Amino acid sequence: MVVTPRLRVVVFLVLATGLCLVFAGLARAATGASLDARATWSIELSAVPHARAGQVLRTAERLAGTPAFWQDEHGRGYVLHPDGNGGGFLVVPEQRAGEVLRLRPGVGPKPADMFVSVETAGDDLVVTSNGRRVLGAALEARLPEGADPAYLRGGFVFPFFTPQGVPVIDAFPSDHVHHVGIWTAWTDTSYRGSALDFWNLRKRQGRVEFERLIDATSGSGRGGFTTLLRATDIRDGASRDVLEERWRVSVHALPDAAWHAFDLDVLQINVSDAPLELNEYRYGGLGVRGHGQWNGAGNARFLTSEGETDREKAHATRMRWCWMGGSVDGKTAGIAILGHPENYWAPQPARVHPTEPFFCFAPVQLGAFAIAPGESHRMRFRFVAIDGEPDAELLDALWAGYAADDALVVQSGR
Repeated sequence: MVVTPRLRVVVFLVLATGLCLVFAGLARAATGASLDARATWSIELSAVPHARAGQVLRTAERLAGTPAFWQDEHGRGYVLHPDGNGGGFLVVPEQRAGEVLRLRPGVGPKPADMFVSVETAGDDLVVTSNGRRVLGAALEARLPEGADPAYLRGGFVFPFFTPQGVPVIDAFPSDHVHHVGIWTAWTDTSYRGSALDFWNLRKRQGRVEFERLIDATSGSGRGGFTTLLRATDIRDGASRDVLEERWRVSVHALPDAAWHAFDLDVLQINVSDAPLELNEYRYGGLGVRGHGQWNGAGNARFLTSEGETDREKAHATRMRWCWMGGSVDGKTAGIAILGHPENYWAPQPARVHPTEPFFCFAPVQLGAFAIAPGESHRMRFRFVAIDGEPDAELLDALWAGYAADDALVVQSGR
């Protein structure tokens, strides 16, 4: 038996007729039927020191072609989804500190409630889960009517909704037209001996351009897409690639969760023959523009993982997560930005604007660094849209669940 530190899958197969009956049992479990009485399956989630929420656990065990349903001692349902690579994954909505979760085959959520759909709508992608819209992605470049053509931009996430359908981000606001939902760009950089700014598009020095959609996948329990962007040097009117940027956006289905979430994994590769020097500066990297009704000093509220609610004091402090929110048409909602613990110089400091609903994880606040030719820089974040007031305990648990994700590999034992 192989046991991981986090998830132990113990499989006792008392079958005289071989593995074919096991797979038949899984197929019946996927339709809500009980497993063959001669086969006993169990999953045990070891106790954790801190509460976790929304954790994705993965196994290398080859599963049958349909999801297997599970229940814990409290009657909560789970689905062990196939991942298309011979393994599977299971999303744990909640695990309290010190709690051991023991799962047995049982009745799980309806398959239709666990489906994540990614569809093309013109120049955009639309992602839905359980029939509810989660987010959109702008692919091809677009421009608000009457705006300076320098602000032409594509390749960003917008909009993003709470489970009650409240939008929590904005794009192309009149005061900062280059703020586009959730996007990436570096600000104060040096390239080939002179300044190159990819953020402030009005300077006409650099820009980030959408190149193509690599893939878009709908599926049981998970959906997402991958795009290719390029950060280009346009200082002399030409367009020369400096960074190749791959975005991977993933949405995992949790039909009864009080939040919508997606993961963003960005890999930037220097495809030029000169280093890109990222200079110390107050913002640059990831940008998030909150809803338009939060604009103004008294309209947006902030809460950091360190408990800071004063936006001016929160600026330039290091944090694991930050919630930004306010009222949208009379409803309180917000967006939480969770930084992965393996991000550069994590926990990273952030730019928190004193009057605008703007947030930016900015490692360059801690000092300069460079991306050399052929080298890469990786950024990972989880974004959570929540209705109502912020809950620090829930946000701590969501961050803990996210931070543990990629470190865990679930294996089966026999």
